[in-house]
Amino acid sequence: MFETIVTEIRLMGRLMLDSRVSLWAKLVPVAALVYVLSPVDLIPDFLIGLGQLDDLGILLGSTRLFRSMIPGYIIDEHLEIINGGVIQAPDYKIKDRDE
Repeated sequence: MFETIVTEIRLMGRLMLDSRVSLWAKLVPVAALVYVLSPVDLIPDFLIGLGQLDDLGILLGSTRLFRSMIPGYIIDEHLEIINGGVIQAPDYKIKDRDE
């Protein structure tokens, strides 16, 4: 389970830096983080357990929404790199102007 959490964090970091991911999608985890760090909550944090549960729900929901807004091939590409795979470059040939 810890490995899955670390992989998700690494994936989100890579996706946030990917220029192919829309700005709207990138705003989802940012907004969730602002909510979690904000002193204003739906359920106050001083209610031990419940206050942390709403923050956890926001984080999990925003992660799911963030991933749903990104094409699968982009997510797969980053997961392949995170898991130690190599992305195969397409075959191409650079031609001189004379060719």
